[in-house]
Amino acid sequence: MASIVFRSATPSDAARLSTYARHLFVQTYAEFNEPANFQRYLDGAFGEEIQHAQLTDPDKLTVVAETGDTYAGYYQVIFNGAVPDCVNTKPVAELARFYVDPDYHGLGLAQRQITDMFEKVALRAAGVWLGVWKENPRAIRFYEKAGMRDVGETSFLLGDDLQQDRVFLREFGNAR
Repeated sequence: MASIVFRSATPSDAARLSTYARHLFVQTYAEFNEPANFQRYLDGAFGEEIQHAQLTDPDKLTVVAETGDTYAGYYQVIFNGAVPDCVNTKPVAELARFYVDPDYHGLGLAQRQITDMFEKVALRAAGVWLGVWKENPRAIRFYEKAGMRDVGETSFLLGDDLQQDRVFLREFGNAR
């Protein structure tokens, strides 16, 4: 695998990240969802202005994995956000987005990326949670292998389609 570097995204990444994030979300979920609902979600989640706002929010950390000038993946963590009732760890962050480009699947990047995320989050929180679509067994296996445990469920609204996610949690043992 070419050299991959992790770096915090900056507001200058907004346009490029908007296009990239949208592309990965479409590749991952479009075939499983009704087109109108899917489009509504895309329009509200991945615009350049939305990305810019997220990249300037001190409670959000977005990290891109790059090789040269090519994105290979990215993740986004939210600090001080809403937390499902099944998560009791405090303070806790949410892993809101975690994607590896399909061109880099099977090369160990996902493991490197989640390790990077755990290390960064552990500096600010006692744990990290995420919601993963219950119909995504590959992702569920990955998070279990990464040491996260299933602690319950939450809902995710895609357009007007209310979907169910499993909630996974990883605690770091540094409760404050």
